[in-house]
Amino acid sequence: MKTIILLALASGCSWTQFDDLSDQTQPRAEEKPDGIKSSDYGIAIAGATMPTETSGGKVAVLSSGPGSYSTLELDAGGTALSLGDNETLGQHTIDSLTAAATLLFDGTSQVALIDNSNVGTIVAITGSADGLSVDQQIPTSVKPDATAFVNGEVVITATSAAMMPNMFSFKGGMPVISCGAVDTTTSMPLSAAAIAIDGTHLWVYTKAGAFFGYDLSALNATATCTGLAPNTTTATAGVAANGAHVDIVASKYAVLTAFDLPSTSAGMVTVVDLTTMMVVGTPVAAKGVKSAAFDTFDGQGVVVLGYPNRDDGSTTGAGAVDLHKIDVAAGTLEATPAQTLTIPGAASNHVFGRSVTTTKYNGKAIVVVAGDNTVYSYYATQLYSKR
Repeated sequence: MKTIILLALASGCSWTQFDDLSDQTQPRAEEKPDGIKSSDYGIAIAGATMPTETSGGKVAVLSSGPGSYSTLELDAGGTALSLGDNETLGQHTIDSLTAAATLLFDGTSQVALIDNSNVGTIVAITGSADGLSVDQQIPTSVKPDATAFVNGEVVITATSAAMMPNMFSFKGGMPVISCGAVDTTTSMPLSAAAIAIDGTHLWVYTKAGAFFGYDLSALNATATCTGLAPNTTTATAGVAANGAHVDIVASKYAVLTAFDLPSTSAGMVTVVDLTTMMVVGTPVAAKGVKSAAFDTFDGQGVVVLGYPNRDDGSTTGAGAVDLHKIDVAAGTLEATPAQTLTIPGAASNHVFGRSVTTTKYNGKAIVVVAGDNTVYSYYATQLYSKR
């Protein structure tokens, strides 16, 4: 197990300038642990600490070449990290991961890995954070566009031909429900960039930039989800042709992050009021954004945005993560980052920020970031006190 201890990270700072920030920005970096056979560790991460755990924390890690699933155990004292579960994915009908692979935590006790299988389906592999155990084959061979996993319920959308199912859901050991969802803004089958679940709705952010909700209960039976249409009005956000992420904030707002490619300037973050379905404030430009997360830290809402291809001076692709404050009462997102996290002295193409998440550590939320073969856990930042 190779461990790098970093005392502090802050945008634009050199190593000699960290003394005054040592109590504000404290990460720990874990390089690919011994025993992980993959060549690319940490292509995706997800916080996986159970709500009942008040000591230490846990992060689920997805790696490729060959595909593997593992966990990092965060020591309660902040002095050690250890490899928890470690399993190859070939036993789960995945020989190699695709760019569409997602890793999700349902907020309670379960993890889901979703990707195309090697048997002509999409496969959703679920289980506890300490061991994936159930392989659920989804009856379609197309690429999964968007996924959600909350309280044990998995929902997957895919862009399919007309008259073919494009939305799939299941919970526990129940059969998969295959739906034909319609986008009424285009009068076409749904083509989603990102989805999210709250207590009553499946919220959808389409590739064309529309945002609306479907009745979540209608996904429970084929009879009610054939030709499923939205049951909310529609909000308009940025086009999300390169993928996206949706976070539901305080059950009142949705934060929509349209991802970008290195060669484009399509990245954008839009906040929508879920009651009025109106955009709150002015969308924030986010050129190069490729990952996103939301959490509340010491009462302050924070949107975490990953920019893996951002240059750091003359170092290309070093990567960076911006932390934006959001008012959870009013839905107002601050356009200027309150803090930017970088890796001083990072190598070119370290792609820091290619995946971001939060997890509970000692009962409080922390930011976790993946870079090239390294996972960084932030026990303190300028926006939250030391955990």
